[in-house]
Amino acid sequence: MPDEFIGNAVAGELLGITEAFFIQIANAGLLTRCGPSPLKQFKRKEIEEFARTYILVPEIQRRAGLSRARDVRAWLAERGVKPEFELGDGRYIVFRRALADRALANVG
Repeated sequence: MPDEFIGNAVAGELLGITEAFFIQIANAGLLTRCGPSPLKQFKRKEIEEFARTYILVPEIQRRAGLSRARDVRAWLAERGVKPEFELGDGRYIVFRRALADRALANVG
């Protein structure tokens, strides 16, 4: 059975992002630090719920077939999808999954 609480690295792996990107999400208050230790601060269920609600640049890039991560924002903007959150001076972008999925449904 998976651990109820996880740390930054595992949470980043679950979301398909770097630990640095995950830390930006956590520091922005989009997730709650409530774990039993500094190494396991996040509830796995909350990370899974975040992944059902939001989609991140690496997944969009892969699903859209874009060669560069920096093209994701413009690609989605052309399809009427705006970022939900911009973190780290705009380096880390979070999109609402339902909106991005509609744009991605036409890829392929």
